[in-house]
Amino acid sequence: MKPRRSPGRVASRLAAVLTGVAMVTTACSGSASISEPAPEQVVEPIEIDQEPAAISTPAPEPTVEPPPDLPMTDPALDAIDFIVQVDPKGVILSGSVPDETSRSTLLDAAAVAFVGGQVVDELTVESIEQVSADATANVDAAAAMFITLSTSLRLGTLRLTADEVRIEGSAFDRPAAVALDSAVRNSGMTNGLSLSIPEPGTESALQSAINDLDLDSIQFATGTADLSPGAQTVLGEVAQLLNENPRVVVRVEGHTDGDGETDVNLALSQERAQAVVDALIAVGVDQNRLTPRGFGEERPIADNETDSGRAANRRVEMVVETG
Repeated sequence: MKPRRSPGRVASRLAAVLTGVAMVTTACSGSASISEPAPEQVVEPIEIDQEPAAISTPAPEPTVEPPPDLPMTDPALDAIDFIVQVDPKGVILSGSVPDETSRSTLLDAAAVAFVGGQVVDELTVESIEQVSADATANVDAAAAMFITLSTSLRLGTLRLTADEVRIEGSAFDRPAAVALDSAVRNSGMTNGLSLSIPEPGTESALQSAINDLDLDSIQFATGTADLSPGAQTVLGEVAQLLNENPRVVVRVEGHTDGDGETDVNLALSQERAQAVVDALIAVGVDQNRLTPRGFGEERPIADNETDSGRAANRRVEMVVETG
């Protein structure tokens, strides 16, 4: 059995232990404090007051509409842009046509319509490989108007651009203007017409004096432009009247009956009008005051079904105009 320690001795040993602890603590840090452990933080749940994000679907791709159908251009029509310039000496063709066939069509028509006058070719061929029916029809329609141009337009132009035809200038008279208006309206194309028409004035007295002469005596050998000897007398009288009135000009018109081919009659009437002009020049009339124009059978004044009517239609007329 161990011996029992006395209380004094126990207290002495406990004091020594406590003193040692205090000295160690002071030596290490000078002072020390024992902090209480921080209480654990309680994280409160956060309530989010909003709707959950919606799941968006991708927008559909925009629908691409096909472009509207655009009218297709016709290169042959676009290549048509020509002018027919008419003056007392003849005709000049300039500008562009789609192909060589169009050029030939126009030149052939001009040679027939303006027979006896100059036909000057200044056309440019665009060499379109495939010429549309519309382009061909428009060129043909313009060519068909050449005879009306030669008999109705004293000075001016016809212009054809694609499918539009326009005539400008000075008509021989009111019936000539009506004929030109009818021609462009019947062409089937967009059209325009701008004409000046001479009105009767101081020339009317001279016109009456010429009409009083025996113009029926101006005759030709059958089927030719050879003047008969009896024509010289009346032509001398016409020349005298013109030389007395130097400020006027005269259009000498040749006309035929309805027998025979239209083209042949037109050419013959032009040749006869030129023969009368040449005869007047030979007796002293200034050639710049005279314009020959053949109308063929286009302007009858009597019935072509009778002998007397055909005889009346075979004639030469002289129309006085302002110089």
